[in-house]
Amino acid sequence: MKLNDIKLENDYFEFDEKFYHKINPTPLNNPHLISYNKLMFDEIGLDYDEAKNEEFVKFINGEKLLEGSLPYAKAYAGHQFGYFVPQLGDGRAINLGKIGSWHLQTKGAGLTRYSRQGDGRAVLRSSVREYIISEAMHALDIPTTRVLALIGSTHPVSRYYGVKETGAIVLRMSPSWVRIGTFEYFARGKDAKANLTQLANYVIKNSYPHLINDKDKYEKMYY
Repeated sequence: MKLNDIKLENDYFEFDEKFYHKINPTPLNNPHLISYNKLMFDEIGLDYDEAKNEEFVKFINGEKLLEGSLPYAKAYAGHQFGYFVPQLGDGRAINLGKIGSWHLQTKGAGLTRYSRQGDGRAVLRSSVREYIISEAMHALDIPTTRVLALIGSTHPVSRYYGVKETGAIVLRMSPSWVRIGTFEYFARGKDAKANLTQLANYVIKNSYPHLINDKDKYEKMYY
């Protein structure tokens, strides 16, 4: 399959817009391909030769949107530095859509509503580390996210003590990007029960379809 043959689906927009932020990625300067994962190319049926195509790099960099893609960032809550934070969210990750059972997401793709004091970027060293560790975990039969490809750039990114590093973007894949913190975020507000039920039904439909008609589906979802 060619890149332009891919048609992405977006099923998250059934939720109220307060739970996500539609936003396009912000491209890096002078992007270039560093590596692509043949295993994940096989998983979605994408031809290896597409990795050599300039359009593939543009796709990861956010310069090219595939058919059906409506990029967005998700809101979620969670604990950070020992404290509960009622709103975190995808501060540097942007969801592109779904192909088959895989949701595509670019990490380091720019600012979103949830970036707070961050710059929306990822640096090359941490992106390479994520790539290697996710594949190592998979090889050890530990469920994890996977990486489809990694691009670098000449884009300067400031990190510790003002040191300039190289900006990068990881195109990663997961059967779901819903977190425990997503449930914590949905649990807040006047319509908490209805929101949580809708989110739980979404998770069951996407990740545990065998539970859809089970009378104890919500309890079993947490097992």
